[in-house]
This record gives sequence, C-alpha cells and structure tokens, in this order.
Amino acid sequence: MRTRILPPLMLSIIILMGAFLYTFHRTYQQRLTELRETTGKRAEDLTRAELRNYVDVMSAALKAIIRDERLESALAAGNREEAIALADPLFHELQTQLHIDHFYFHKTDRTSLARMHEREKFGDRIDRITLLEAEKTGNPSSGIEQGPTGNCTLRVVYPWRRDGKLIGYVELGTEFETVAQRVHDILQVHLVALVDKKHLDRKRWENRNQKLGRQTAWDAFADFVVIDKTMETLPPALTSRLSAGKIVTGEDAIIDVDGKATQVVFLPLADVTGRSLGNLVVLRDIQELTRSARHSVIVVSTISCAVGILLLGFFYAFLGRVGSDLQGRSDQLAQANAKLGQVNAQLGDANARLEQANATLETRVRERTEQLEEAHRKLVDTARQAGMAEVATGVLHNVGNALNSVNISANVVSQKIRQTPVGGLGKAAQMIREHQQNLGEFFTSDKVGCKIPSYLIELGEHLTAEQNALLDEVKNVVTGIEHIKQIVGMQQSYAKNTAVVENIRPSTLMDSAVAMNAEALADSRVEVVREYEEVAAVGLDKHRIIQILVNVLSNARHAVKGKDGGGKKITLRVGAFEQGGKRHIRFEVADNGVGIPAENLTRIFTHGFTTRVDGHGFGLHSAANAAGEMGGSLRAASEGHGKGAVFTLEVPVQQNEPVTCQR
Repeated sequence: MRTRILPPLMLSIIILMGAFLYTFHRTYQQRLTELRETTGKRAEDLTRAELRNYVDVMSAALKAIIRDERLESALAAGNREEAIALADPLFHELQTQLHIDHFYFHKTDRTSLARMHEREKFGDRIDRITLLEAEKTGNPSSGIEQGPTGNCTLRVVYPWRRDGKLIGYVELGTEFETVAQRVHDILQVHLVALVDKKHLDRKRWENRNQKLGRQTAWDAFADFVVIDKTMETLPPALTSRLSAGKIVTGEDAIIDVDGKATQVVFLPLADVTGRSLGNLVVLRDIQELTRSARHSVIVVSTISCAVGILLLGFFYAFLGRVGSDLQGRSDQLAQANAKLGQVNAQLGDANARLEQANATLETRVRERTEQLEEAHRKLVDTARQAGMAEVATGVLHNVGNALNSVNISANVVSQKIRQTPVGGLGKAAQMIREHQQNLGEFFTSDKVGCKIPSYLIELGEHLTAEQNALLDEVKNVVTGIEHIKQIVGMQQSYAKNTAVVENIRPSTLMDSAVAMNAEALADSRVEVVREYEEVAAVGLDKHRIIQILVNVLSNARHAVKGKDGGGKKITLRVGAFEQGGKRHIRFEVADNGVGIPAENLTRIFTHGFTTRVDGHGFGLHSAANAAGEMGGSLRAASEGHGKGAVFTLEVPVQQNEPVTCQR
C-alpha cells in the first residue's frame, strides 16, 4: 500500500511546497523592486524641492538688495568701485550663510558692471538664458544653466528699476553641487553629475578642475565627464559600467561596492530650457535590505521543508498501520473459512471469533474517525489564520497610506527648520546691542545699520509665514499618526471591539482625507472641487471613515493620473438622508479618470483584484469590509472606460457611547 500511495502523495507535497516557495520569493522580489524604485523618485523630488527652496532664498535676498538706495545710485551711475564697496559685506554674508557664490551687477545692455566673486572680470556682454529671459519679459527669471567649464549653476536674475525706468540687472547664483550635497545629507545617497562633452570647452574645463584641485581626466570616459560628485572616488564597478557606455535614463541596476549591494539609478539632467545636459547618477546602499530578504526566504524555506517531512512521516506511519490491520484481517478470515469447511462442528466458535474481529475493527474505525476530526480542527485553525493574514494585509495597506502623508509632512518640517535664517537675526541683534547709545545715527548714517530695519521687517514676515506653514504641517503629522494608531488599535489580534464614535461634522472627515492625500494630489496636478451640503456634527466612527475615504481618494487620484490630456478633476460631495427611520450620511468621490469597465464593477471590491500594475487589491476590499462593519455600504458606479467613476460611502449616524473592547 505504501508503494502505491506514497510516491504520488510525495510528489503532490513537493509541488505544493515548491509553488508556495516560488510565490513567497516572487512577493519578496516585488517588494524589493518597489523599495528600490522609490530611491530615484525621492532623489529627483528632493532635488527639485531644494532647487525651488534656493530660488526662494535668492529671490528674498534680491528683493532686499534692490531696496538699497545707495546701490541703486551706484548701478544707475555705472560706478563699479562704489557698487563693489557697498555690496562686499552683503556678498560675504550670502557666501557664509546661504552658500551663494555668484553675485553680478549688469547694465541695461547686459554688459557686466561687476562680478563680486570675480572682481577682475567686467565689461563683457552676458548672453545667458536667464538674463535674456529677464530682459525679454521684464520679470525675474531663474533656472539651471551650464557654463563652458561644465559647472551647473542655479541662477536668479531681477530687473532693477528706478521710478519705473530700467537701470540694470542684479543676479545671484549657487553651484549645483551645493544642492547635491543637501540631497546626500538628507537621503544618505551619493550623487554623481555626468555632462555630455559636446556641451563643454575642454581647455576651460581642465583649467577649472586644476583651479579646484580635482584630478578628473577628460579622457576617462568616451562621451561625458564627471563635473560633481558627493564621494571621494567613483567605485570600480560604476567606472566599468560608465566606461562601457551602459547609461539608460531611468534605469535601475545593482552593482557591488566594497562587497555591498548598491543600487544605481540614472536620472536626466536638464537646464532651464529643458535641454538635456547629461545624467544624474544616484547610488544607494541596499545591502541590509537584500540581507533581510534573503534571511526571510531561508527561514520560510526551512519551515516549509520541515512541514513537508512531518507530513510524509505521518502518512508513512499511518499507511503502515492500516496495511498491517488489513493483512491481519485477511489472515483471520482465511483461517475461519478453512476451519468452517473442515469441521461444521466448529461453526459456533468461528462465528464468535468473527464477531470479536468485527468489534476490534469497529474500535479501529472509531480511532481513525477521531484522527480525522483532529485533522479537520487543524484545517479550521489554518483557515482562521489565513483570515487573520488578510486582516493584517488590510491594516498594512491603510497604515502605508497614512504613513505616506506623515513622511511628506515630516520632510517638509525638517527642511524648513534647517533653512530658518536665525543666524542673520543674531548678527542684527549683536549690531543693535553694540550701538545702543547711538541707534538713530546708526540706522540712518551707517551703511550696514541702515539695512537692519528693512531686514528685520522682512525676516519677521518670513518667520511668521514659516511658523504658520510649520504648524499646518505638524497638524498634518499629528492627524496622520492618530489615524495610524486608530487603525492598529481597531485590528489588534483580530479581536472584536466596538467603534470609537465621535460627534464631528462629516465635511471635516472628507477634508482630513484630502489633507492626507494633499501632496500626491498636488504632484499629479489634480483639481479638487468641494460640493458639500450643510450638515451639523453627528456621531460617526471618525477613523474608520477617514480610512475608507483615504483609500477611495487614492484610487480616484490614480484614475485621473492615467487619463490622457489635462482637466484632471475630483469632485467631493457630502450630504445626509433618511432611510428606514434612521439618519444616514453620504460621502461621494467622483473623478473624470479612466473609468471602470462594466465587467469589473462586481469584482472591484474583491480581495486581491486590481487593474493597476503596481496595485495589490487590498485597499478597496478592506474599505468595503470597514463600511459593512459600521452598518453601511461602499459602492462604485461608472459609465465605462474613459468616462470616470463615482464611489459612494453611506453610513448610519451612531450614538456616542463609551468605548469597550472584548478580547
């Protein structure tokens, strides 16, 4: 019996274990790919944010400069020496405090009056794009430009007018390597800027490297050169890849750096006109990530093999006992038949032995039935654990949505705090303290003192605005963390607990969900339209409803993001109605995105169903379950592909009762 049953049973177990291990491995690989894909996106987004921040800082400095009447008179008169003398203290402060290392005064015909950073050069005509744009439009202009030496500089140019008449231009700039170093410090990644040789003058590029003490060779690579990097030397693996010309914009590759797995992402590098200059290479150490994934695969593989061996051992022993019992019964029956044919007188004894054999067989059957019932109970426990896994998956998905908002707000707060110009305030206070006895004369006659009042006014306005912005972001962080705590609290140990009911305006819940998706909606350039009815505060399960609305809003954002052309819009509605003698609240999220085919309307809330390449099918499934737990419903409607969709959440108003938990 063992030879007939065990081979196919063993093959089935091996196939099942292999399929499980393959699925587990694929899931981990997908997770690793997702985490790696975020590296390039975060580096690109942070680089753009840092560029915008530097533009804002230099614009604020330029606004203060063009209010200086003495500098204005020097520029209008073309007095180079006076302009340099007046601007020298300010340029020193800009260099030390804000890392601004380019400061120009230009005449109305774009002729250089003075370079504060290269004072020996003047009188040449400047044809840079930002200056030409400011001349053409009459408005401030900014952007990244590349010089003939290969250095990329972020420049801001302001036209300078007196009584409405143009008297010249003033310009500030900072090297791109300053921004690259900021990104390196925040994300703990290394950046390497590559520029196509066709944009460079070799001699001037080599002179610049010699002046800066760099040893980078022009002929190191065939088509491009390294202009900036946040590491001392390029890793051999990266040098080999660059020498072979293996550069694909947006590509994600893994190389070995000092025995560690390192992710390499190639991002496009363009100037203010959108012209491609080369590539920005992002390097991130992912050794710990891959080690963790490999350890998990080994643990799961070991457990799976152990379970398979135990199952085979169990069936081997079980089949052996059954075979032995059957053989024993056959021998007993043969002996009984032989004795029955030989001696009719022994028929009574044979019947007695046969009855005894039947009783023994019934006992065996009863034992096997008990074993089968035990196996059934184990299967029920396994099914319950699978359900718990589904709940845990939904919790992780919802926590991930809330964490995305918290992470964005925390990064914004961190950046703004680092950029607060408190150093200048301390210097201004020190100057005032030193001239307490002659403040009037100091503020009116001293060339530095006359700038302090306007500087303090602007600094006060800037700090007030920055404080309000920080308070808004901190509020978003607190709201997100509270939401995460509630999600985890509701689902702990898959226990049944009552809802946390609060008296709150329904429109406030919708606005909270929008705030958690605000950054992603802004990046996708989605217009949000609110059409709220006036509904007073009622008893609602705040965090479950926010959890559902965040999932639905995220789904709507992806729908309009995939739409071709502009006009991306999401319309939000809040209202109330009576049903079955009880008051209900209705929340609607309507988008003009890609729409939902009719055949998918009945499947969209099924666990694991998704039409997005990067989707998991957890969000809408968990949202529908949460709506049902509140006694409400979540449904979707769409007229078809390309015609948008409407998601409607309806929940009954609840009484605000004390929270109790049953475990």
